[in-house]
Amino acid sequence: MLENIQIQSKVIITTAYEKYAIRGFEFQIGGYLLKPFTFSRFLKSCHKVMAELAINQLPVQCSRIFIKTEYRLEGIDIQTIKYIQGEGDYRKIVTEGATIMTLQSFKEIQAVLPSSIFVRVHQSFIVNIEKIERIERNRIKIGEIYIPISNSYSMEFYKIIQR
Repeated sequence: MLENIQIQSKVIITTAYEKYAIRGFEFQIGGYLLKPFTFSRFLKSCHKVMAELAINQLPVQCSRIFIKTEYRLEGIDIQTIKYIQGEGDYRKIVTEGATIMTLQSFKEIQAVLPSSIFVRVHQSFIVNIEKIERIERNRIKIGEIYIPISNSYSMEFYKIIQR
């Protein structure tokens, strides 16, 4: 069967014939279980295949996030976000076309943003490094606003932008 169809999935072969084992591995199978086998042995093979798939799989990056605001979820294109600012209990997400207020925490927002692009630079600010125009005297200029870089976040920030 593996010879006749081209599949991209990992297959675990379960059989009573050990003579097919070598042939099976030529097709890059995920495992070969000789009957009789226990459920724990089958489960172990499944976990091995799942681990291999997780390692070989590239992380999926979405280009859009959804932020809770008022009584709805607002869709935001990640590329349009300039910075996120804390204002009391709220977070102000400033994009190229709008400003969105949310009660979500910085931690919740950071969890859905790509960490290679969005960096916390201050207790009250996350910036999109692709929107930075310049950095001077521990301040970031994005558009008309200057965002401070605090001492506690500066080391990580400079490490990321100098990659």
